[in-house]
Amino acid sequence: MIYLMSTNATWEEKCTIGEIGENWFYNYVTVQYGFTAIATGKHEFLGIKNKMDFVCSTKKGKVSCWEVKTDARMSKTGNMFVENFDDKANNSLGWLHTTKANYMCYIDYTKELMYFFDLASLREYVDKHTIRRASCWDWSSDGCNRKIEREGYLVNVDRFGAWCKESSKRFKVDKVLADTKGVA
Repeated sequence: MIYLMSTNATWEEKCTIGEIGENWFYNYVTVQYGFTAIATGKHEFLGIKNKMDFVCSTKKGKVSCWEVKTDARMSKTGNMFVENFDDKANNSLGWLHTTKANYMCYIDYTKELMYFFDLASLREYVDKHTIRRASCWDWSSDGCNRKIEREGYLVNVDRFGAWCKESSKRFKVDKVLADTKGVA
């Protein structure tokens, strides 16, 4: 069964929430861990073609690629919306299948919680479990001002976190750093 989700936020409002989440992530990894973080989301090759938001490097030079998603409804549902189709009518796959990032930071915007995990673990979890799907209607980001159907899995973050722990997979939850709240 596919559930329909409504969203009253405009594309601009969603972008603002997403940008706040990306700033929270940037400040977290640079302040908390001393990473060098390069925002790649708007870069033609790294961000747009490879669908990742950040390339980070530790002080020892270990490089990681990150996708960052910020969700304003998560606090009400306990679910991450894991995009299976970006545009269902055009059979355009969502970020679960298209991102080249190896790590994910999924942010509960309302509770100001950050969830960190491997994308490979999320893909494995989705493949091994029966998960409810949902669709929502949104405006395309291609400038054509057309309404599109996005379809995704409703992955309960607590169950996913417990599965990661049982399976010895990486999973971390942390609060947004106090001195970065409201940074846009």
